[in-house]
Amino acid sequence: MDEQELQALKQEAFNKVWEGLKSQDFKKSVGRHGQCVYRGPNGLKCAAGWLIDDADYCGWMEGENIYGPAGNYLGKYLPLRDGLIFDLQVAHDGSSILFPRVEERVRQVAAAHGLTVPA
Repeated sequence: MDEQELQALKQEAFNKVWEGLKSQDFKKSVGRHGQCVYRGPNGLKCAAGWLIDDADYCGWMEGENIYGPAGNYLGKYLPLRDGLIFDLQVAHDGSSILFPRVEERVRQVAAAHGLTVPA
């Protein structure tokens, strides 16, 4: 994959995550024990969770990070795991009372990766 194709894939992945997180008001997907989960209550998803197709999702993925077997279900976005996807997870899933401005943090990830935030 050349640099132009990689950048296009990054933009596609970012758009998918942005739209997904925006649809849930940038709320965090939290499991029963307070940990981030790919799929949470009321249909909430974590940043990486938006890149795992619903048809591929399995409950065993919870508790697994994107560097384990669950990462294999990122499909075509797997090459972005070490950069963009990791950064999106930190920005969204790492949000807390100390860092509540998730939307702003996700926008910063876009800027860092040379991506455009959808309107």
